[in-house]
Order: sequence, then structure tokens, then C-alpha cells
Amino acid sequence: MPVGRPRPRYSNLGFELLGHALAHAARTTYAQLVRQRLATPLNLDCFYVPGTPAQLRPGALPGRSRGGRPRQPWTGEGLGPAGGIRASLADMARLTAALLDGSAAGVSALDPVASFGVGARIGAAWITVEVDGQPVTWHNGGTGGFRSWLGLDRATGTGLVLLSATAASVDRQGFALLAEYSGGKGDSGRNGR
Repeated sequence: MPVGRPRPRYSNLGFELLGHALAHAARTTYAQLVRQRLATPLNLDCFYVPGTPAQLRPGALPGRSRGGRPRQPWTGEGLGPAGGIRASLADMARLTAALLDGSAAGVSALDPVASFGVGARIGAAWITVEVDGQPVTWHNGGTGGFRSWLGLDRATGTGLVLLSATAASVDRQGFALLAEYSGGKGDSGRNGR
């Protein structure tokens, strides 16, 4: 069988490994690294990595399937770097503002360094695509009954976060709303990775 040109693939397992390698290099756990480098400096009160369901904070929303059935929360030390962070919408808005103004630790991760398929480039997990002629840097997520999307139009200083307690994707809505709020033309038809 002929071997073609390698195609980039996104790997949650790869990012789990990377997150734990970074924590190990910092001589801490991933949960502590998140607290030390992001949550504490940015005053993110509800931005944490629960290791077990018992570590979920009071008021933590239960996730739901697309059909509305309750889903068990995904927790665990291993999962942390690839979907295990819990956060409030207010904290995600603060994180988005810090990414835009450059005050978040590791903001250089937003900068694309490699091709990631047709029309996309990737930094340290952040994907950059052209939408209506403007570069949009974004990432999405999905775990047991939850979906999220965070997008940045760095040229206009506009960011948008969507958090959902259902398994239905919010990517299309994220791109459309970000374009609307940053002065773009609307939904570009992007559907995520």
C-alpha cells in the first residue's frame, strides 16, 4: 500500500501526556500547575481540575447527552490536560480577556507554528483559521455531556466563550457569534476538528 503525505491529527491522549510532562518538568501535578499558573494569578475562583467526582464543587452542573439523559462527570488526574478542567463562565470570560491582552501565562501558545490541514495552522493546541479574511484562533472541547468553544479575533481584540451542559457541538454557533461581535459577516460554516 503506498504511503501518502502524513496528515495532522489531533490527539487528546497526546495532550494529556504533554500536560503531565509539563507538570512533571515543573515538579508539580497538572491540577497544581493550572492553579499556580492560571487560576491564582488571574483570580479565577472556579477554574480547577477535579481528580474525582467527590472533588466537584457545590453547584457543579451535570452534563447531558444530546437526547437529554444525564451523563457521569469525567474526572481524573489523567484526563486533566484534555478536558478535565471545570470552570465558570465568568472565569472563562476573564481567561479570554487575559489571552487577548497578553497577561495570561503561556499566551505564546496561541501563535501558530505548524500546518494543521487545509487552511488551518496550530500552536500549542490552539487552531488558527481564516474567517471572512480574519485569522481566528480557537479551541473546542467535549467531555461527558459538555461542550465548549473559545475563539479569539486577536486583530479586533474580540473573544467569545460558549459553554454547554449538553453533548451537542457549539462550534458553528461560536464561529458565527465571534464573527458577529468582531464585525465579520457571520457563520463561516466551520465545524471544528
